[in-house]
Order: sequence, then C-alpha cells, then structure tokens
Amino acid sequence: MAQVKPSATPEAPSYACIHCSQPVASLYITYSDPSNTSLLQCPSCGHLLDIYTTLTFPVLLVDLLLFKQRVYRHLLSNRGSGDREERARERYQSMWRVGAVVVGLDAYIRCVSAGPLESAAPFRLFARTLGYCLLETLSLHACIALASAIFLTFTRRPSSKFSRSSLTLLPLTLFYTALPTLFLLTISSLIWPAEYSPTPSTPTTENPSLESLLGPIATSPTLRAGLKKLSWLSREHLKSGVSRVGNASGWANEALLRKGVGGSSAVVGVSALLNTSKRRTVAILLLAWSFHLVVLHVVDPLLI
Repeated sequence: MAQVKPSATPEAPSYACIHCSQPVASLYITYSDPSNTSLLQCPSCGHLLDIYTTLTFPVLLVDLLLFKQRVYRHLLSNRGSGDREERARERYQSMWRVGAVVVGLDAYIRCVSAGPLESAAPFRLFARTLGYCLLETLSLHACIALASAIFLTFTRRPSSKFSRSSLTLLPLTLFYTALPTLFLLTISSLIWPAEYSPTPSTPTTENPSLESLLGPIATSPTLRAGLKKLSWLSREHLKSGVSRVGNASGWANEALLRKGVGGSSAVVGVSALLNTSKRRTVAILLLAWSFHLVVLHVVDPLLI
C-alpha cells in the first residue's frame, strides 16, 4: 500500500489556495515513490489548490497580462521551495530582480523617443530618468502601503484575514502588477514612437484643463478657484523636465496606459495580497494616488 508523505505539517499552514485563499498545510501529497505526487483539492472550494506549480513562468506571465488574480496568489504564497523560510528568502530575492527589471525598463521606455533633445548625452538622460523612476516607484509604494494600513485598520472586520505582515509583500506585488503596463508601453513605444515624442510647446492642447472641459459650468468664481487648486495636483503641472520624458501623447496617453492598465492590474494584485474585495482595493488605490500626487509636487521643485 502506498505511503503518503505530507509536504508540510498540518499545524503550520504555509500555502494558500489560489482560488479562495484558504490556508493549507500542503499543496500535494507525495507517495512512497518521490516522483509520484498528486495535487490536493481545497477543502473549502473543492478546486485543485495550485495548478501553477506544474506550469512554467512564461505561462504565468501570460496570466499576469490577463489580470488573473489566482496567479498573484501563486507567486506571493506558493511559488518556490517547500520550506517556508527558504520560500520567503526567494520572494525577497525576486523582489530585487523583478524590481530592477521594472524600474530599468520603465526608464528605457521613457528615454526611447527622447533622444533628439539630448542626443549628445544619452547616458546622462537615462541616469536622470532612472533616478526619477526609482523615486516615483518608491514614493508610490510607500503611499499605497500607508493607504492600505489606514483604510484596512479602520474598516477591518473581525473575520478579515488581513495581516500587517502582508504589506511586506507589497513591493513584490506592485512590481508584478507593473509588468502588463510595461509590456504594452514597450510595444506601443516601438510601433508608434511619435506618440512618445516630447511636445513641450503644446501641453494645453493635449491635456485640456478641467475648467475647459466643464465649459459654462465653471462660471462661479468659487468653483473656478477650486478647479484651479485641483488642477495644480495633475501630473501635467510638474516642473522638472525629467518627469516629462517619455510621457505618451494622443491615444497612447499616460492616463490610458499607466493609469488605466496599471490601475486595473494593481486592483487585481493588491486585492489578492490583502485578501479584500476589489471595491475596497479601488478605494485604497485612489487614496494612495492622492497621496502620491501631493508627494510628487512637494519633491518636484528639488528636481529642477
């Protein structure tokens, strides 16, 4: 009769079902033959616990591009060694590797069509842009962590599975959520480079203000003053030249790709990490985005 060897002790669940986030002690059972294993079913939802353990990373990358929430649960909870501490170290190493790729690729995309302006110093332009991308990324991660802690502290229900230790995986989660955006930005910047050519002389035609969009509605002096203060927070009002490098225009504008695609991906990834609803995650990200705009405008004069 075959002997079953559990891959983790029942007393210490260290994995999670990718479908319902139910903590489990093991993803599979191992029989007397070490090469003979079988995936377990989740005791809560009945699905196989984690089919991604049998798939390669390119397949996982496709599901990341398709905003599949279960792939985030696999990457953040189950991927790697069978030992919990070793798996935590592997996630820490992945954070640095994926983060370097994300920040470096973002800086490259921003610079790819800005060559004519500073063609004599391309490496200086890339270094400045890389530094700005790093500052922007770190500040955004800090704002999302702060918004998550604030929102979930005041709205957490007794049955919530949220733990503050989940925030330690927030950088890795956000780096993974940035991959779909960078993929689309890379494709569009290579196929339509004109969309990424800097156009400092015509910012108002491509980024109309709230006042011009509202038209006759914005006739009240009080409302006009409020709109002027609100428009100050928009990214178009940043003064530093490096913050404008690589900003797409036209149909491929930053709002569509970075905010639309990036925001949608972040909602899926952060909701999987915090194990909360997507509606709550949207509220968290909107709060974090507001914090981030203020931070950028405070830091921006130092970058001129």
